[in-house]
Amino acid sequence: MTEKVERCQLLIIGDSTVGKTSILYSYVDREHSTKHVATTGIDFFTRDEKFGDNLIIKVKIWDTAGQERYKSLTINYFKNSQGIILVYDVSNKQTLRNLTSWIDFVKNNNNKVNKCLQNMIVIGNKIDLQREVDQHEVVEFCESYNLNHFEVSAKSDIGIKDSIRELVAKIHNINTNTTKENSSLQNNIQEPVKEAKTNELETKKTDESKKDVNKKKHEDGCKCLIF
Repeated sequence: MTEKVERCQLLIIGDSTVGKTSILYSYVDREHSTKHVATTGIDFFTRDEKFGDNLIIKVKIWDTAGQERYKSLTINYFKNSQGIILVYDVSNKQTLRNLTSWIDFVKNNNNKVNKCLQNMIVIGNKIDLQREVDQHEVVEFCESYNLNHFEVSAKSDIGIKDSIRELVAKIHNINTNTTKENSSLQNNIQEPVKEAKTNELETKKTDESKKDVNKKKHEDGCKCLIF
């Protein structure tokens, strides 16, 4: 059976130090230093993704510098990109909030024909560190922009390949199930919200039940008959 080969170009953006380059090193199975070295300008990483028996997608991801002075260089790579990976650091809440400006940057420097605006995911890196980002805030942020969210660790190589593979599959309209690993990560993010809503509902039911009991006691109170 002849293999079909397609191509996919992505762009990874986010603040400096969130671990964009480390994520890509893990994605392509290359060793990387634990010491932070900021990306200057633009670099790229490649990996082949195989779907089914006869489809290979050659993925090319442009790695961008997070510093403000390099943003003008990033604009040049929107034209041929089919998707965007937005990255923040779960141990630094400001990096999540700064994604708003990154999304605005994408919108302001993209043309309407390019579909990369419709193909964006959010990746929270460094889950191996102490969490500072509130999970409720992550859920609300991603829901407000209708974005899929994943939490990963570049250091421990957790969740990275599956999250990027899912984005590639979406871009090429390939039906694929999210792996159990990422499903559990997604569920872990959603669970606090579900739990909060459940507790709120249970509290409301309990209060209503108490009111009904007190009302019944009042109605069934002592009744004196005078002859």
